[in-house]
Amino acid sequence: MKDSTYCWLPFVNLTLDTGGDLKFCCASDATYSQVTSEDNLLTAWESSEQMNSLRSKMILGQADANICKACIKNEKQNLSSKRIRYKDAMRKNQNSKNGVPLIEEDSPQIIDMDLSFSRTCNLQCATCDSRFSSKWFSDDKKRIELGINVTYEDISHLRGQNPKLKDSQVEQLIQIANKGSKITIKGGEPFLDPNFKKFILGLDASMIHSLTCVTNGTIYDEELLEQILKIKRLNFTFSIDGSKEIHKWIRVADENHYSNLSRNMSRVHKCEINSVLSAFNIFTIDKFIEELLEEKSFEITNFYLHSVAQRSFETPLVFSFKYRNLMAEKIKTSMRLIEKSANRDLAARMHLENFRKMQNFIETGGSSDQRENTFLIHYDKILLPRRGRCLSEVDSTFGDALTDLRKRLQLSSSAANI
Repeated sequence: MKDSTYCWLPFVNLTLDTGGDLKFCCASDATYSQVTSEDNLLTAWESSEQMNSLRSKMILGQADANICKACIKNEKQNLSSKRIRYKDAMRKNQNSKNGVPLIEEDSPQIIDMDLSFSRTCNLQCATCDSRFSSKWFSDDKKRIELGINVTYEDISHLRGQNPKLKDSQVEQLIQIANKGSKITIKGGEPFLDPNFKKFILGLDASMIHSLTCVTNGTIYDEELLEQILKIKRLNFTFSIDGSKEIHKWIRVADENHYSNLSRNMSRVHKCEINSVLSAFNIFTIDKFIEELLEEKSFEITNFYLHSVAQRSFETPLVFSFKYRNLMAEKIKTSMRLIEKSANRDLAARMHLENFRKMQNFIETGGSSDQRENTFLIHYDKILLPRRGRCLSEVDSTFGDALTDLRKRLQLSSSAANI
């Protein structure tokens, strides 16, 4: 191994993003091509000048500051990174009898695929945007028209809605996968996408190294589930943001959506839970985890408790310091519940450590009037019309914190006018 910046991903991973971008990896914003510019995806991956330049740098033990900036940033802060996790996984898999082949640097080979076939989605989650949900397009445009503070990354995807994969390109992906690839499927919502269905039905389940599917769980397709469940090493990751009514509010989901979610989780028997901690679920996160751990119709193999949402539209830090102790206590309670869980494993402990870092972020993080104003504008003008009611009807503590926020802004505004 060259040095701490070396990464396996340029030699083994193919990443297709929601907008049709061929990216260096899922942790990088940088791209080396687009599906609309290529006939043969494998050739593009093998022969791209930018990809080969990155490989050459990696062989010399160098990282690209632009392409690899997410991992570089995390590691400077002593946090885990995609590069570190993947290096550890490669070492573990190569030492196991079910492991992946050893790849030579001078002959890269795709054994890992990260595929998002489109942005097509049926939900509009409060912590999402148009990059990952087609339901956000009209409201993202409204957000821009209202002058709400959005970053370039938030609006760049409005150029187009979905990648235009050719049938031949889907077939190429199937052929690569059937050579023994580790596959991760994201979205959008995969079960709504016709290319996802073509891909899954074309797989030889006996040849797949492993499949991870990230889904909101609201679409039930027995034909697809039957095919997917043939794959031996299978991980279903269901995105759930809170107990029933909190989850339905955050995702603009109805009773039928929630019924299908429960049905799918019971159908796959074992699953992972993916949740984003935000201003909308911070005060009920402990109750949510407690409910999940008591569920008997499926087994939870891991919690992915994402870093605290930091965009001004959704961060818990908009609320005053008088609520920080309460938020930190909710995190501590959640940690205790997970630590007592009988089915937690090494991965769960890793994400639990990330949860501890969230606690520190909550206790010490700051806020600003601009962030607070952006939150209120986004909440009132964008989130409420779709949902038809305030979250305070479900979570009274959120209502109290929101009222406190509005009072502080009114006082601040009055003082500025004196």
